[in-house]
Amino acid sequence: MSHQLAGLRLNTGELWVILNELNLGGGLLGAEGALVAHSDPDRTAMLRDGRATLLARGLLRVNGEGRLALAEGPRALIARSAHPDAAVWLMRTSGAGAPAQVYVALNPDGGVAYRPDASGVHDFIPIPDANTLSALTQMEMSALPECPGLRPRVWLAPTAVLGPVAEGTETGDGDNSCVNALVGCGFSAADAEAFVAAVAEAELRGALTGFVLGRAGISLTWLGHAGAIWTIRLDGESGLSLLRRCGGEAARQQAAAIAADIAGRVWPPRT
Repeated sequence: MSHQLAGLRLNTGELWVILNELNLGGGLLGAEGALVAHSDPDRTAMLRDGRATLLARGLLRVNGEGRLALAEGPRALIARSAHPDAAVWLMRTSGAGAPAQVYVALNPDGGVAYRPDASGVHDFIPIPDANTLSALTQMEMSALPECPGLRPRVWLAPTAVLGPVAEGTETGDGDNSCVNALVGCGFSAADAEAFVAAVAEAELRGALTGFVLGRAGISLTWLGHAGAIWTIRLDGESGLSLLRRCGGEAARQQAAAIAADIAGRVWPPRT
């Protein structure tokens, strides 16, 4: 991988000035809606102010031809974010608040995590290796409780079974058929009812999705409800889902392992 880049924090106006400089428009994963909610006058003002603060910070400079040019560090960081060979997306919610999201772009030169904030702050964090990616993944899931005294369980079920479970809990219909479908996959009736309740009523929710260009993705969804964490791992190539009832640490380890696996498909192992 190439030399390390420094992290970068931008406001929305600064981000869009940089995207325009790089001819990326809304092409940065996760940034598409950053200006959409603003009116044209607000957007114009944000871009004007963003250009001024980038100049003041030395991130936008006058080059030898007398034109404004983006400094090399931010240019390389944002460009690396925009054209990934693989990506990992993390999303988590708690209560009624807006979801927190992190988008990690990976390519042979390295990785960059992009974390937009509802307040208009945009953080870009270099990811130099799989260990850093795993640590970031686990940090994003730090709110998951340990669930002491929980009896862990594992089930393997056809992915096709889970769609009707989610649909049934969203509409409030078909709970019995959902439970019966899970019992047919080896759940006890009590465990099936607990899982259906978690899908419908989870206090904590999140998901990690990883993919490499040209290959089916892998995802892990987690649900925190009634003193247990339920995880659902879907592998797009197998048609099967691995369901676990576990504590927070086991859920974090599962997500970190998927993130490291995705990174390993882009980055060769170090010798």
